[in-house]
Amino acid sequence: MDVLEDVQKEHEKETRKLKKVIAELLDLVASLKNLNAELNEKRKQALGNYYETASKLEDALGIIMKLTAQMNHNYENSSLPSSKCINRKKITNNREKTGRKPGAQPGHPHHPRKPMKPDKVVEVKTEETFQDSSRYIPTGKIISSQVIGIRMIPAVTQYHTLEFYDKKKGRNVHSAFPAGVTDDVNYDESMKAVLFLLNSGCNVSLEKTAQFVSDVTDGALSPSVGMISGLCREFSLKSKEEQDALFKELLDAPVMHVDGTAAKVNGSNHHVIVCSNGMITVGKNTRCILENLTLEQIQSMVPEKWVMRILEEGGVTTDFRSVWLLVFWGRLTRGGMILTPMTDHHMMHLPPCLNNLPIFPLKMFKSQSGKWHGGLL
Repeated sequence: MDVLEDVQKEHEKETRKLKKVIAELLDLVASLKNLNAELNEKRKQALGNYYETASKLEDALGIIMKLTAQMNHNYENSSLPSSKCINRKKITNNREKTGRKPGAQPGHPHHPRKPMKPDKVVEVKTEETFQDSSRYIPTGKIISSQVIGIRMIPAVTQYHTLEFYDKKKGRNVHSAFPAGVTDDVNYDESMKAVLFLLNSGCNVSLEKTAQFVSDVTDGALSPSVGMISGLCREFSLKSKEEQDALFKELLDAPVMHVDGTAAKVNGSNHHVIVCSNGMITVGKNTRCILENLTLEQIQSMVPEKWVMRILEEGGVTTDFRSVWLLVFWGRLTRGGMILTPMTDHHMMHLPPCLNNLPIFPLKMFKSQSGKWHGGLL
């Protein structure tokens, strides 16, 4: 019995020790969890600070590159006048001195404005000073000067035709008007051309275009904004045959240069595709540049001012998602730029390019695996 009691006491003693150790371990686990939570919060905060600092650094680098480009502007590579450049080198005048005064020289033929047939002649009243016959004698010659202005006068052509009653069909009929005369009041090609050129060629807004025509005609003409907005589509539809001929020339060319971008049209997303073959300016210039490159030029780095010119002309922005391209291109040789393989950017444009060419015999589609495939229509 004594042995059993001793064993029981030893067991209880060991149990107490183990419970104490377990309690200590549980406290340690709890403290470690708290420490881990604190460290995790610090890690998240540090990571957020890192991303914020990295973003600010990218913005700062973009601003530095932009300011560097501005600082490198001078009268030789920009429209900045030489008088504003500090420590500029003296521009030598290579013209020979003639000793003559500036301006028109004696014997130089006069180049007057071409006079026009007058619509109105105004007789200028003779001044009282010249009424003194004892001093002034008429020479019989008339001195003329013209003042030429411009006015917009509506030229209205009205068509008349007899109306008849069709007893068979029970309705009124009349002879057909010429093509384009569909409404009670129509605008001819000259009027539409003026409105289209003001809006599309001169970048005048729709409202200001309508207001301008109304003002210069003293309110006689008041074209609607909707009509002006539809002129671009109307003119485009009239050139459908020419567009198809251009598409055919593009597809028959051995090489086609294609690029695309996204644009908003009436609030919806559309693809804008720019195509060029070797027979027009882009293709000719590309071929000419590549044919005239020497081996030394191909192996040389692209000049820094050429890379910065992309930023100056708006090819990239100072945003860190755009300005990194300057660093990428600045590390390439000219040959490296020519041999740059197709990227995801090029592949992204291929499907919409192919799908938007109306006479192209292929159609691009995306499979369930995410890969693009082409097939005959």
